[in-house]
Amino acid sequence: MAIRLRRHGVRPLLATLGSDGHEHDATRSAAVSEAVDAGLGLIPMAPTCLRRSVTLARELDRLGLAGAIHIGVRHAAGAVEAHAWVQVGDTVVNDEPDLIASYTELAAGDLERLAPSLR
Repeated sequence: MAIRLRRHGVRPLLATLGSDGHEHDATRSAAVSEAVDAGLGLIPMAPTCLRRSVTLARELDRLGLAGAIHIGVRHAAGAVEAHAWVQVGDTVVNDEPDLIASYTELAAGDLERLAPSLR
C-alpha cells in the first residue's frame, strides 16, 4: 500500500471506500484499529498517520463497517503540521480525541483541493 500511496496519491484509495449500508459500530471498529496497528508494526516502514488511517478505512470497508478518514492541520513551531485519523460518526477510533482536538479539521472540499499534493 505504501508504494501505491507514493505512486498514485490518496485519492484513488479514498475513492474505493463506500460507507453506504455499512454498520456504524465504533467499538468493533476500534478493535479492528488495534489489529491494523499490530499488523503495521510488523512491516519495516514507518506507520504514518495517513498510512494507518487509509489502511484502517479500507479494512473497515472490507468488513462492512463504516469509517471516515479525517485530516486536520495545526501550527506548531513555526510550521504547519497535518494529521489523519478515522472516525465512526463522532467517535475517533484510531487516535486520542485530546490529540485530535488540537487540529483544525479540513472540510471535504479542502481535502479534494489538496489531494493532488498528497501524492
